[in-house]
Amino acid sequence: MHPLLRAFFLALGAIGLLAGTTVLAEVPVKQVKLTEKQVESFVAAHADKDFAALIQKLLGPKQTAEAKVMGELDGAAAKHGFKDYAEYVDVFNTIGVAMNHIDPQTKALVNPEAEIKKEIEEINADKSIAEDERKQMLQELDDALKSLQPVAHASNIDLVLKHHDKLKDLL
Repeated sequence: MHPLLRAFFLALGAIGLLAGTTVLAEVPVKQVKLTEKQVESFVAAHADKDFAALIQKLLGPKQTAEAKVMGELDGAAAKHGFKDYAEYVDVFNTIGVAMNHIDPQTKALVNPEAEIKKEIEEINADKSIAEDERKQMLQELDDALKSLQPVAHASNIDLVLKHHDKLKDLL
């Protein structure tokens, strides 16, 4: 699979996980105008093992009381400069949308819709792929097409590019 699409699927899945929901094509993620401080806080939050443990507590197989964990997540997010966990999720979603428009290898801006359509053509042309696998791959790509969002604030691309090397490892 093309590296851009792999990054897209990872970002899309992570967005849903961090929001504590399944990402639905019909529900666009909220995007905010990123600040330098928010991007730096996001990177710092990901380096915090306690923060990651709280997210796992909320989403892991042994889920604990959501209200209690959400309160703890709000506090942990505030420790990293966010108003609350909801703001952290908005920043995460916004970074994910911006990352979908940047080639992870070259850091060049790309059109994710065109890249996904190209991947669909390649899968349809590749007769070595088993029919069940082809159907699954095409369904995932179709879902990705439906989930695409334009970047709401052009300045977000500049900030994400500035911190790309740190961010790509987090997503």
